[in-house]
Amino acid sequence: MRFLYYILPLVLLASCSGSKKSKRTTIEPKLPTSGIVKYDIALDLSEEGKGMAEVFGDKATAVFNESYLRFEKNKNPKGGEYQIVDLATDIETNYLEAFEEKFAITIPAEQLPDIGELTFHEETKQIAGYTCQKATAPMGGEEMVIYYTKAIGVNFCPYIDFNGFALEYELVMPYGKVKYTATETLLQSIDNSFVRPPVGYKAVTPDEFNAEMVKKMQKKEGVTAEGFVKKDINGHLIDLEDLQGKVVVINFWFTACMPCQIEIPLLNELKAEMAGKDVTFLAATFDDVNTIVPFLQTHPFNYTIIPNARDMVLRYEVFVYPTTMVLDKTGKVVDSRMGGSSKIKEEIKAIIEKALLN
Repeated sequence: MRFLYYILPLVLLASCSGSKKSKRTTIEPKLPTSGIVKYDIALDLSEEGKGMAEVFGDKATAVFNESYLRFEKNKNPKGGEYQIVDLATDIETNYLEAFEEKFAITIPAEQLPDIGELTFHEETKQIAGYTCQKATAPMGGEEMVIYYTKAIGVNFCPYIDFNGFALEYELVMPYGKVKYTATETLLQSIDNSFVRPPVGYKAVTPDEFNAEMVKKMQKKEGVTAEGFVKKDINGHLIDLEDLQGKVVVINFWFTACMPCQIEIPLLNELKAEMAGKDVTFLAATFDDVNTIVPFLQTHPFNYTIIPNARDMVLRYEVFVYPTTMVLDKTGKVVDSRMGGSSKIKEEIKAIIEKALLN
């Protein structure tokens, strides 16, 4: 969905009261309700999901108090992106900036992963200094595995109403398994201003966000595209300035993107149909060569592949995948399509043909 370092955990002290003549009464210690948990992220991906490693990164930080939990991963497409969970309602909202506008994206309940009933086990494991109990639940045809502690006074586990704080959890996703394991727990006071929902963000659903991105991309039409100089997958230099006089098609994609995969055969057909015309077809991805090469063996993509193109993704402000952008012979953006379409070949072909006439 994405860093602060603090002192060692606070020490909680149980206290006793009473006089020598009275009966001693034990007061239960209050559980800590604020702090920081740092997680390592481990991925066990399917063949189709290999490119998700670049999206996820390898570390995450949860900062929480009794009201809210802020969750942020160390790799975000644009930076400054994070999630906030309302611990009273378990509603998770994703906050990000796109096209210099701020969005708060809440996923509708019907779009959340389907998780079955929890089963609790006697098995325990030591994680980040806590003895954690195991729980499992059906998820994605397999098992979601959780190790949790009740030594923290707030409840947290993604996608499920849970009595405990998950210090390790493995999610079963369409592209493979993602495991978060706590490496450090720092219990201390957290200022509510840091974890509570920020103001000034436009509340949208995922579908509404995609529609907003389409509108933003349309505003780029007629604007000269920013230049770039990148090496393709074979080491050849691609300089946008050298492509002046040709129509340029740029597809932004990544290997683990299912809509991207579905679209690739249609894009290959498009290139074949435009053979011999002044059109250059590029495919830019933040995936690296080691991820792309095995993918292409089972999913041939006949465009000129540009790996390690995160800088292009940021420069062109791509937030929805796949995105296909068409530049005219002068380098201006003439049109774009986002999110994948069964009619992508026909749509892009019509845009290209119009651009070739000018």
